[in-house]
Parts: sequence; C-alpha cells; structure tokens
Amino acid sequence: MINKERDGKILSGIESLDRIIGGFPEGSVVILLGKPGSGFEIFTLQVLFNRCISEGSAIYMNVDRRMDDIFIDLSSKGWNVGDFIKSGKWKFLDAFSMRMNTARAYGESIGTLIKEYLDGVEKGAWGAIDTFSYFIRTMEEDEVLNLLDDLIGASRDSRSIQFLMVLDGLHDERTLTKISHLVDGVVRFSLSDEVEPVGTMEIKKFRLMEHKPRKLIYRITERGLVIETLSRIA
Repeated sequence: MINKERDGKILSGIESLDRIIGGFPEGSVVILLGKPGSGFEIFTLQVLFNRCISEGSAIYMNVDRRMDDIFIDLSSKGWNVGDFIKSGKWKFLDAFSMRMNTARAYGESIGTLIKEYLDGVEKGAWGAIDTFSYFIRTMEEDEVLNLLDDLIGASRDSRSIQFLMVLDGLHDERTLTKISHLVDGVVRFSLSDEVEPVGTMEIKKFRLMEHKPRKLIYRITERGLVIETLSRIA
C-alpha cells in the first residue's frame, strides 16, 4: 500500500490496478463516474487511505453524503483514519452539514470551503470532492469551468491527485463531455446485480496512458476494491 513515483506516475496503492495502468499521472484531476454503491466511493477512500499510510496527506470534501456514512465505509474496511485526522494528515471538509443550514448561509460558506480545499491541494494533499455533481447542478457553467481550472492548476503545481466524484446518469451528455475534455482522466464504475456483485471499471480517458481505453473487472471485498487482473478486457 505504498505510493511510489515511477516514470511520471504515482502508484495508487491498489497493487493489481498499479500493475495494469502503472499508477496515476502525477498532477492529475480525475473524474470518477458511478452510481451510489457502485464502488467509486470505496475506491476513493482506499486510495486516499493508502496515500496517508505512505507519508502523504488527504483532504476530503463531502457535499452529498453525511459524515456518518463515510465513516461507516471506512470502518467497514478497517481503515482507521482517526490518527491521521489528529496528526493533520487527513482533513474532512463537511459541506453536507452546511447544506442543512439556510441557503444563504451555505452560499456564503461554501466559497470558504472551496478555498480551504484548494489550499490543501496546493500543499500536496491528494483529495476528493463527494460529489462534484452538486457543483455541476448548482453553479453556472462558467463557474464550474473556472473551479476546474483552479483545481487542475493547483494539482499540477503540487503534483497531487484529485478525484471528482460524479453521479452517473445525472447530467446531460454535453455538460459531461465538456468537463471530461478538460480533466486528465475519466473512469466509470458500474456494478452487476449478481448475488456476489462484480463491477466494471471502464477507463475512458487517462493522461499518459500508453494503451487504448479498457475495462477492468473488480470486486468489493472486506479489504476494499480488488481488481481481477486475469479478467481485464482490452
């Protein structure tokens, strides 16, 4: 679960995934598309937890999910972030709780949280926004594009990795295409309805990826998300 740099890429700490894609291109902003429960939530927490284990830091802005639900996901996999939070290696920005206040109070405070998030990125923290869909739905298009530009610039400067979680099927194709064009990577997660669900991780775009987009098979286990390398589809 160690994040190491290799040929301009940084390993995710998910061994089977790193063997296939060689890690994330440093300084990348990646869209993770998925429906609730499809595994993109677990994937994000798993990579950020691995980053903290490897002496890095993480910042997580929850916009659409309660903090309790996120801690349930973490504890179910044995990922204890308590010490990381105490030491300042892991920081939560609870935008969801702000949404429970009046619209005006939230509107005035969300800008502060965004600035705090960008400050963490500039300092090298790997981060996630759960979910970026909220901003796509509530902001004007120019505001969303400006926020993306700020995120991309900050991640490039700090060589950090940022995950923007987007709810699959919620946004129109034009909007999704425009945003996907700007970011460094787009990965779609989908889960079957089998008794023991099998998921498909479709890498639709990835900067520095030397092969064609591909689909990877995964399972959600007690250890987190595991890629089945023998089942990958080129």
